Amino acid sequence: MESNNKIMRKKENTLKNLFFATRPWVFPLAIIQITIGAVSGFWLIGKIDIIPVVLAAIGLVFLFAFTNIINDYLDFKNGVDKKKRKFQHDHPHPIISNILTPRQTLIYGIILCVVGITFGLVVAFSGRLLVIPIGILAILMIYGYVGPPFSLKYKALGEIDVFITNLFIVIAGSYVATGVFTQKEFLVGIPIVSLSTAILFANNLRDYKTDLNSRITTLPLKVGFNNATKIYLVLTLLVPYAVLFLSILLGAAPATTLIAIIMIPFIYRIAKNTIKSASTLKDIVQETAKIATIFGVVYLAAIIVSLAI
Repeated sequence: MESNNKIMRKKENTLKNLFFATRPWVFPLAIIQITIGAVSGFWLIGKIDIIPVVLAAIGLVFLFAFTNIINDYLDFKNGVDKKKRKFQHDHPHPIISNILTPRQTLIYGIILCVVGITFGLVVAFSGRLLVIPIGILAILMIYGYVGPPFSLKYKALGEIDVFITNLFIVIAGSYVATGVFTQKEFLVGIPIVSLSTAILFANNLRDYKTDLNSRITTLPLKVGFNNATKIYLVLTLLVPYAVLFLSILLGAAPATTLIAIIMIPFIYRIAKNTIKSASTLKDIVQETAKIATIFGVVYLAAIIVSLAI
C-alpha cells in the first residue's frame, strides 16, 4: 500500500513538473493577446464570432506550451543549458530536472504542437482559411527562434522574432473574430506585443552572466548590461504608451484605452527594482509577465467598456 502511494505521488509530481515546464504563467497573456485582437476587431468592424475565437485561444495555449518546451529542448541540444551547471530558471527544465529524456522532451513538444494545430485547423475549416498560412508562418517563426539554421536567439535577433510572432496573434485574433483584416490592428497590437517581447528580453537579461560563458549572442550580450536595462525600459514603457497614444489619434483604438496610463507607476517600480544589477534579476521574467498580463487586462477591459458606451 505504501509503495503504491509513493508511485502515485511520483506520478503526480511528474505531471506537475510537466505542466510547469511549459511555463503556464504566460498562457493568460496568450489568451489576452488574441482576445484583444478579437475585441478590437469588433470595435473597428462591428461583428464578432465567439466560437472560433475560443477554439483559436485554446489552440494558441498549446502552441505557447510547445514553444517553451521546444526551446528548452533546443537550448539543451545546442549546449546552452547544461546538466553540469545548476539550472536557476523560473521553471523545471524537462531534461536538466530529469523529468524527461531529450527524446521524450521532443515528443512531448510535438504532441503539444499537434494539438494546437488541430484546433487551428478546426477554426480554419469553419470559414477562416487564412488561419492556415498565418499558422504556418507562426510555427516557422517559433522554430526559427532557436532552431537551425536560423537560431535567431543566438544571433541577438530573438526579440524581433518574438515581436513579429506575437503581433501575428493579435492580427489573427481580429481575423478569426471578424473574418476580415484591418491595417489598424497592427497599431492596436503593438502595446501588448512590446510587453510580451519584454518577457523574452527579461529572460535574456536574467541569463546575462551565464550566457557570457556560452557560444551564443543574445541582445543583452550584444549591447552590454547597462544598455540592455535601457532597452528593457523602452519595451515596457516607451513603446507601449507612445503607440497607444498614436492608436487613439488615428482611430485604431478607443479613447477609453487611456486608462492604461494608471499602469505607468506600477511598471516603473517593478522595472526599477528588477534591473539594479545582474545579480538581482532572479524574478524579472515572472515580474515582467505580471506587468504584461495586468496591462493586457486593463487594455482589454478599456476596449470592452468602449463598446458599452
